Amino acid sequence: MGCSSSQLAQRPEVDVTKRGVSLAYLQQFTSEAIVLHGEALRVSDLVSLVVRPRCDARHCCLHELIPPEFKGQPKFFISHTWSRRVAALVAALTSFFSTDDPCTIHIWLDVIAINQVPYATNKGLLQDDVSSLSKVWQTLVRKSVSGLIILDFELDLTQLREVYNNMSVSRAQATLEEDRERILAEIDESIGHSHLDLAIREALVEGTRLGLMRVQHQEQEQDGLRNGDQSQENEDGLPKGQTAHTRLRVANALHKYGGMLIASGQPRSAECLLRSCWEIRKEFLREDDLLTMTAEHTLAQCLHELGDHEGGLAHAERVFQSRRQTLGEQHTSTCDAATTQAVCYRSLGKFEEAEEIFRSVLARKEGDPTPDSSGLVAAISDLAGCLMLRGKYADARQLLVHGHSLSLDSFGKHGHTTLNIASNLAGCYVLEGEYGEGQELHKEILDVRIQKFGPHHPASAASMVSLGGCMRAQGNPEGAYQLYSEAAHIRTNMLGAAHPLTLTVRNSLAICLEALGRSSEAEPIYLEVLKGREDALGPEHPDTLQTVNDLGCCYAFNLDVPEKAELLFRRSVSGRKLSLGPDHPDTLVSLNNLAVSMRMQNKNYDAVPLLQEAFTAYQQQLPSPPAVANPDSVNPAALNCMRTLKLLASTQQLLGQLDDAIALFQVLADLRGSWYGLGHVLALEARHMLGEALQEASRNEEAEKVLTPVLQERLQVLGEEHEDTQDTIAVLAAAFEALGLPVTRSQLGLPQKKRQG
Repeated sequence: MGCSSSQLAQRPEVDVTKRGVSLAYLQQFTSEAIVLHGEALRVSDLVSLVVRPRCDARHCCLHELIPPEFKGQPKFFISHTWSRRVAALVAALTSFFSTDDPCTIHIWLDVIAINQVPYATNKGLLQDDVSSLSKVWQTLVRKSVSGLIILDFELDLTQLREVYNNMSVSRAQATLEEDRERILAEIDESIGHSHLDLAIREALVEGTRLGLMRVQHQEQEQDGLRNGDQSQENEDGLPKGQTAHTRLRVANALHKYGGMLIASGQPRSAECLLRSCWEIRKEFLREDDLLTMTAEHTLAQCLHELGDHEGGLAHAERVFQSRRQTLGEQHTSTCDAATTQAVCYRSLGKFEEAEEIFRSVLARKEGDPTPDSSGLVAAISDLAGCLMLRGKYADARQLLVHGHSLSLDSFGKHGHTTLNIASNLAGCYVLEGEYGEGQELHKEILDVRIQKFGPHHPASAASMVSLGGCMRAQGNPEGAYQLYSEAAHIRTNMLGAAHPLTLTVRNSLAICLEALGRSSEAEPIYLEVLKGREDALGPEHPDTLQTVNDLGCCYAFNLDVPEKAELLFRRSVSGRKLSLGPDHPDTLVSLNNLAVSMRMQNKNYDAVPLLQEAFTAYQQQLPSPPAVANPDSVNPAALNCMRTLKLLASTQQLLGQLDDAIALFQVLADLRGSWYGLGHVLALEARHMLGEALQEASRNEEAEKVLTPVLQERLQVLGEEHEDTQDTIAVLAAAFEALGLPVTRSQLGLPQKKRQG
């Protein structure tokens, strides 16, 4: 299928964007190439083995060698990867245009339209060819989403997300780097990478919608019922004109559009589409058919994202069992179904079951002789996230640092996979008290996600929530409130007011309102969130119990209703012991809160065993202090331990259990000295409390030895008039008086006051 050099000489130059070729020609041309070079022939092979040899002598593009009857103005610009098999590309085109005459369908394909020969002679594409291509992407932006159609493909949700999330013009490749740089520079100057990326993502979603509409229209045209012929049926029992093939094409389009909706953060719109796809495939294929299982698996993932974790788990378990029998334990699709099970378990608060599955999936991924980098990093991130929920921060961090390094090497700093694991790593920093590192990383991730997906995407909202949590932990509730408000607006619009993720950010909003002194506004939000979480997740779910605890804090510490708070704290303690375990950090926080609420009601004897239980657990989790004290990065586990210790010691002092209190205050003083430094105000406070307890126990000589250096340091750090300094002066004076020593400024070590006038 070519022409002579004399014919070529007479043919006028054609604008590269108008070099269309019929589908019929492409089918015949590639069929001949596949016969010669095999079914595995890739597009890049087609260029090197067929196109260039034909065009080399004439220094032209293949389009110039095609007879006129196969040419025409292209109506479709085909974007593809050169690593794809030629047979798969042509099959996708043929399937899409199955109802049209291939002789009348003209397409634009780079391997035919662009001169491939100059690579060998002129070290680059013809400048005119490359420059003219700018018309293509400008047309895409001008037509917006209506100008892009997605060809038929069967991808599961994970793969669809990869397509959607990793769409980046800057990642496009060319045979020569100088051509790539020139094309990208033109795009950046005329449109901008971010704008074009957002337009293409929008087009991916809209293209799948238009594809569904096209197939549904074709189905209606073939439906014999539309012509009033209701009596005739096909051999498969469907109305005449309506075949299993047609219905399965509809199912494919439903799955593609539904999956793309989930990938773009719109699961509410996807559920009915995916359920219909699954029902069609069950009807016309076996229930254990691979396509049927893919549809059910995507439905399971959709239900999970909608907050129906029980429903998602039921489907995921069935898919896992079926895939394990059909494909085997180690198959990637089987691992994907197992991961979905684990994700549902995790969302249901069944962390132990989730961790076991995540570990098994990671082991399979690591044992794969040809590992998928994206899948491996995702498995690491999943397991680490589950460990964080179980309070195993050190183990999680070790995994995340390793996975983040792998992802940086494979996908770059701003790849979707890297951003996901980096978000978990930033969260781990915050949980371990490294707020500066956590905030910096969360801020960077938020900026990248807004640039990639826009400010109203669920991924951007997730980063807003994470950054808000970090800001709140650092004492900036106002900044956190602004981020939470924006995230709540996005999630309400995208997921609905009752979705678990929406309830999570509203719970955080209430916490910020309390910190801003607006507790009366926070209470009704807590009550709404509590009702929503009880309805959506159940009364014993960890998220539900979090709201129970937070509402209790609101009553105890801001609204001064300790009786209500005690009931809520008792519920959170018992529930968390069952769902998280007795030594989980959240359980211990609730124990402390319950003890405080009881102290507020003068139930001090009842508070002591609760505090002892919490302190014993914290001691077992206590990390080693740093070699050099750093008050700006005290580990949260150490902070909690010291807070509980102070509360326990002061309660025992209040009850007159002075020997026990003195021993605990000594431990507190040692811990604070190690973490904050001996001269820090908190270390001085602990030593003052120790001296005060010693004086109260009539151990005045010991009290004098402890309090004298404390007073000197408080004088230097705080000044004589500070209330803490005055407290130490008073206790030390009482010790001197009990010892029969004169209580003078000189005896106390106070500087002599200068005479006035």
